[in-house]
Amino acid sequence: MSMGKGEITVLRLGHRPQRDKRITTHVALVARAFGANSIQISEKDAELEKTIRDVVDRFGGDFSIETGVSWKKVIRQWEGPVIHLTMYGERLEDVLGNIEKGDVLVVVGAEKVPGEIFKLADYNVSVGNQPHSEVAALALFLDRFTEAKWAGQRFEGKRIILPSRKGKTVIDIDEGYLDREDCLKVLREAGCEQDVIKHSEVVTKLAVKMAEACEADQDLVRTASMLHDIGRSVTHGPEHGYQGGRILRKMGFPESIASIVERHVGGGLGAQELKGLGLPAKDLVPVTLEEKIVCLADKLVDDNQKVRLEIEIQKLMEKGLEKATQRVKELHRELTKICCIDPEELDL
Repeated sequence: MSMGKGEITVLRLGHRPQRDKRITTHVALVARAFGANSIQISEKDAELEKTIRDVVDRFGGDFSIETGVSWKKVIRQWEGPVIHLTMYGERLEDVLGNIEKGDVLVVVGAEKVPGEIFKLADYNVSVGNQPHSEVAALALFLDRFTEAKWAGQRFEGKRIILPSRKGKTVIDIDEGYLDREDCLKVLREAGCEQDVIKHSEVVTKLAVKMAEACEADQDLVRTASMLHDIGRSVTHGPEHGYQGGRILRKMGFPESIASIVERHVGGGLGAQELKGLGLPAKDLVPVTLEEKIVCLADKLVDDNQKVRLEIEIQKLMEKGLEKATQRVKELHRELTKICCIDPEELDL
């Protein structure tokens, strides 16, 4: 991730595989989480490489690790700024504005750092002039250097940890997204009212039935339909789909789920319709089969009761929403053909 300032590489010096395994692992994890693109370690440690690559595989991102590099060669061949984090350096707040934009190399030492480093570095930077952990120094430097943009980065991994007031909420993509109880937890923590939650459960029952008939991804449909109205925690207006997608992306949900949520309103909203709501002009008409299923299932449920589509069509017509009316009709025709059964006829 460039963070608007080029790529960031961390160079770890003085790693002792038998003594520093935990602390160097933490240096690498902080580098990845706080916006660096890669880490290079002067001592060879195959086990450490495996540990970090496993984290990247499970939690996502394009972070890379290489051990056993020549630190002198890395520094001398580096074309951008070299920043050495040390308690003996200049204060971070005095140096930060002087660091040139572009690719940067951040050097993090262990207990003993060769004196040559101080001469090779373009900047010797201190995050406070008191003894403390190099892990803390790296975290604070990256936070300030990236202007906290690391907090908004998306990793799209197999496993995603969701913000939770209490307990643990984890999406494991390999295990079928979230189950009902975890979805309920997410909705409640977002502030959704009970009637919204009941509506979502009925929509989910219908959507999963449709997914089964259409041979669509039932796990994806189950999670997305449970969360499709999470945007109602912010607004009950037609923009709640857009807001729902924004909320889920901020939480770290996969794009596949966020996209279904933001495309379920009114048979899908066009760019000009979004612009008319004071939102970015973005085309939110459903495209994938799963997006279309959740969108139509929502139109066939009023509050917490399954209803005939003609009722929803009548409401749209009374509001003068001709485009939405035509989209919903076309959606119904298309899914009836794909499912080989009229979704209105599916029993819950």
